[in-house]
Amino acid sequence: VRKEYSDLQYNSFGYTGGDSFLALQKPKSNNKPLKVFGYDFFTNQPSTFVPLKNIPVPEDYLIGPGDNVKLLIYGNQNDEFTVQVTREGDILLPDIGRISVAGITFSEMKETIKEVLRKKIIGAEVNISLGTLRAVNIFILGDAFEPGMFTVSGLSTLTNAIFVSGGVSLNGSLRNIELKRNGETIKVFDFYDLLLKGDTSKDVRLRAGDVIFIPPKSKSVAITGEIARPGIYELKEFEKLNDLITFAGNLRPEANSKKIEIQRIDRNLEAFKLLSVSLRENSEIALKNGDYVNIFAVNDILKKSVLVKGHALNPGFYPWYEGLKISNIFGSEEDLLSMTDKNYLLIKREKELSQNYEYYQASLNNIFQDPSSPE
Repeated sequence: VRKEYSDLQYNSFGYTGGDSFLALQKPKSNNKPLKVFGYDFFTNQPSTFVPLKNIPVPEDYLIGPGDNVKLLIYGNQNDEFTVQVTREGDILLPDIGRISVAGITFSEMKETIKEVLRKKIIGAEVNISLGTLRAVNIFILGDAFEPGMFTVSGLSTLTNAIFVSGGVSLNGSLRNIELKRNGETIKVFDFYDLLLKGDTSKDVRLRAGDVIFIPPKSKSVAITGEIARPGIYELKEFEKLNDLITFAGNLRPEANSKKIEIQRIDRNLEAFKLLSVSLRENSEIALKNGDYVNIFAVNDILKKSVLVKGHALNPGFYPWYEGLKISNIFGSEEDLLSMTDKNYLLIKREKELSQNYEYYQASLNNIFQDPSSPE
């Protein structure tokens, strides 16, 4: 779906309080539904398995029964043929015999075949490649969208297989996907590494009989408010508030790092309770399953400023500093509109203690004529 231009706008960036020192109300509660992060990655998964074709075979690919080996012999003898690795793990070359290749890498197989041909055919050179690759049966179990046995290409990796099965169910863990081989867990894959860092270093290639087990997730925490990607995230036991904020894309510019609220289930009370924390004082706050983190915005008020209204050339806010004078804002008649009454200027000031207002009157004519005037 093509994005509309309005989807790319950020309407709340910067101060939005208007020409007033009065703060607008901002409700604490946020009833917007939150999306569980990561699972929409599987919404467009393929309905059927399509073998991987036209991609280079890596040098560390393990040769096995069912792989097709293409040989092009040239030099003193020219020949071309394709042989398939047998169930015993051999290839049979005409006039040469059997060569055992199963269980070795593609790179090792090329060196083995070249060494045999050098001894059997003097002056012959050979180019070796792989044709159709074998299919392997693997199991995807646990909280997968469609658990069961699947047939995938010999080049398939753990993530390829998860897509084949339709992905991970909403109850399944994205952070602790286990790859089991011969009864042992050889790799634990974290989908967040792929989604948030683009790290595929643990996305290993599969072998026949491998089991991909997806356990249920153990800790889910929600985060909303002034955060780049509000949502529900899965955390590992050792991960804390700063990790959650990183997963959610970090704080927005308007976020108040001193005012963060955590809504937590209290099992002793069998009810919810609220915790108020400051990210500046302690970012490594431990979170519990079911926590709901709300990050508030800074107050939409301009501090240390004065507001000019009326018949001025440039009405609006001006920065206040110690010793600021009217003449620093209005230096001459050029800062005023035509027909301005220069004999009357009103200053409205809020009293700090009572929040009532007091008023002062000044003359711009006196100020323009005498910059040292008390006015």
